[in-house]
Amino acid sequence: MPRALIGQTPAPNGYTWNILQNGFSPKAKVVFLAACGINSSFIAQWHLQASGQALIVPVYASSNPDNTIDLVSAAADLQFMLQQLGSWNNVGQAVDLTNASNGASKKYTWTVIPQAGRNVTFTTPSN
Repeated sequence: MPRALIGQTPAPNGYTWNILQNGFSPKAKVVFLAACGINSSFIAQWHLQASGQALIVPVYASSNPDNTIDLVSAAADLQFMLQQLGSWNNVGQAVDLTNASNGASKKYTWTVIPQAGRNVTFTTPSN
């Protein structure tokens, strides 16, 4: 077992989570996480650059106490965000437009971490 996976913490729902001592250090500009139960402890394990990287995660509605997510709906949201990124070239705008298109009936919305990640773009620098 990799050393980073040593150590477990009981979760409130009775499951056991593996805590990564070293966390994640992705090289991707944008990481989209569509999963149930993402919380601040999990997010804290992502070591992102202060700028130039964005982590898109769900924010669960108070009407969703189990912090669940519909993966079919999340996949559609990701597709919509990717289309918006192609048009707007800005993660924050893509997430905002996705949230606005979903309406208030969803059990979650999307947010970008860190806040500076909202400005991440996919534009190519001109020479």
